[in-house]
Amino acid sequence: MHFKENAQIEISANVIGLVFFILLLTKRNDYFPLLAFPIIKYIIINVYHLIFTLKKIVPNDERHKSFHDVFYFGLYILGEKIMTVCVSYADTFIISHQLGMKTLGVYELFKRILVRPIILLTSSVENLALPYLSALKKDASSFLNFYKPYIYGLSLLCFGILGSSYFIKDLIFYVLPDFYSEYKLVFSWLLIYSTALVLLNPIDLILYSSQKSKIFFIWNASYFLPLMLIVFIGASYGLINMIAATSVFYFLLFLGAQFFVMERFTHLSSNLFIKIGMRPLLVSILAFFAAFLIQQTSILQTHIGTGVSLLTYNTMLFILLYFEKNMINDIRSLLIKTETHG
Repeated sequence: MHFKENAQIEISANVIGLVFFILLLTKRNDYFPLLAFPIIKYIIINVYHLIFTLKKIVPNDERHKSFHDVFYFGLYILGEKIMTVCVSYADTFIISHQLGMKTLGVYELFKRILVRPIILLTSSVENLALPYLSALKKDASSFLNFYKPYIYGLSLLCFGILGSSYFIKDLIFYVLPDFYSEYKLVFSWLLIYSTALVLLNPIDLILYSSQKSKIFFIWNASYFLPLMLIVFIGASYGLINMIAATSVFYFLLFLGAQFFVMERFTHLSSNLFIKIGMRPLLVSILAFFAAFLIQQTSILQTHIGTGVSLLTYNTMLFILLYFEKNMINDIRSLLIKTETHG
């Protein structure tokens, strides 16, 4: 299916989903319309793909043999997307029920500032990388030569944004109403939570590009209920405890993914998934602590100090990247190759 047809399907699904969302909104005053919109959207997308596939299949053609695989590939994607939607809205329902609407408002605002931009960034770049990795799925060497610089560059960009967000948090709270200052620790923990998401993010790209949607569905299903339980119990002890518990759980999933998924079903054996993910994180952590020490000096406890800390963080990041010449050259080569093929 061409990119133009994919785009038309996405736009149509969003429009139809939005119409249903508006209709449900006029009938209900709860969170159901928010939950229904993405579910309807992904159902429509998968139905479109199914119809498109059926039209392309000629009776008694050899493609009949692969229709079963194509159908279930999409079906597992639909199941995974439904679980992802449930997870993304579960914390909203639980926090509103256990901690109240004020706490929910703070949590949702901070997620919009920190988490949503990272998700949008990684999703957008992932859509660019998926066709290339899919084409290389049978060639382990070429797959890894593309995947390593891609993940390093994307992860380093995300960690750089998150680190910078920490050093400008005083400016962020300066423009927010005064009562948000009580939740600075929540903001910091959401940075850690976002870091865990960045580490976990490549799993779907790796498995989808390898046509392992069933494995990704099973992987998500295996931790769905434990995650819901952690969010529910964590929220009963406060918002910070919920975010901290969820972050720790995601870091454990990052480690577990190597042994339960990557080693068995992908080219990323021998701890490659962990090594590739941790490399840009360690570079970012070193730069972060150098800037953090400067920020803590008594001389710079002003908005000027915030600017100096931010400048120090990004400067240290670039200095440390000097020692990553080989990886930077790989990223440059990857960008040139992608531009040439585009």
